[in-house]
Amino acid sequence: MSFSFQGNSFLAGAKKSNSVVGRDVVCFCGRCKLNLSHTVVTATPNAQPNRVMCNTCKSEHAFRGSKSASELKGLSKGVDAMTERDEEIDLDLDQGGKVLLGDAATKKRAKAKPKAKKAKDESESKSSSKTSIALPLSMLSASSEDKQLFSDKKAALKASKLTPKDYSIKTHFSVGDVVNHKTFGLGFVMADGGLNKIEILFEVGRKLLVTAPKS
Repeated sequence: MSFSFQGNSFLAGAKKSNSVVGRDVVCFCGRCKLNLSHTVVTATPNAQPNRVMCNTCKSEHAFRGSKSASELKGLSKGVDAMTERDEEIDLDLDQGGKVLLGDAATKKRAKAKPKAKKAKDESESKSSSKTSIALPLSMLSASSEDKQLFSDKKAALKASKLTPKDYSIKTHFSVGDVVNHKTFGLGFVMADGGLNKIEILFEVGRKLLVTAPKS
C-alpha cells in the first residue's frame, strides 16, 4: 500500500492515518544531491509534508519533492564543475599565499638584517661618542690635529731656545708656558682649566693638571 502527494510517494508499508508526521517519504535532499528517504517532521493543514529530515545526512529542510533522473544528472555535472573550480581557486590561493608569505617574508627578513646591523653600528657609534666625550683629558689619546700642533710648537721652541720649567703642583703656570713633566715629558700650557688647573698639550695628548694659585 502507498500514498501519493503531488507525484511523490510515501514508502510502502505505512498505514493510512490522518497525519503524515513521522512517516517516511522519498524526496530530494539538497545536501546529498539525491532522492533519498526522509522522515516527515511537520505537515500542512492539508496533511501534506511541510518539513522533512534526511535519513542519510540528518539535515532538516523544506519538503521539495523528488527530482527526475535528467535533473539529478545535471546537478551532478554542476557539482563536479564547482568542485573543480573550487580546487583550482584553492590552488591559486595556496600558491599566492606561498608567494606572499614565503617570498615576501624572505625578502623582508633579508632587508631587516642590514637594518638591524645599521642600527647596531649607529648604537655602537653613539656609545663610543658618548664615552669619548665623558672621558677626562688624562685618558684621551692625542688627535691628529694635536700631534701636528705639538710638532709645530716643539719646532718653534727649538728656534726660540727657551728652557722649559719643571712641572710641580707648587709652581704657578700660565697659558703659553712650556713645562717638562717627569711622566709626560715636554708640554705646552694651552688653556686655563679653572679651579687651579691648567690644560697642557703633551706628545701623548692633552692633560688637565694642577697648578699653584697665582701669588
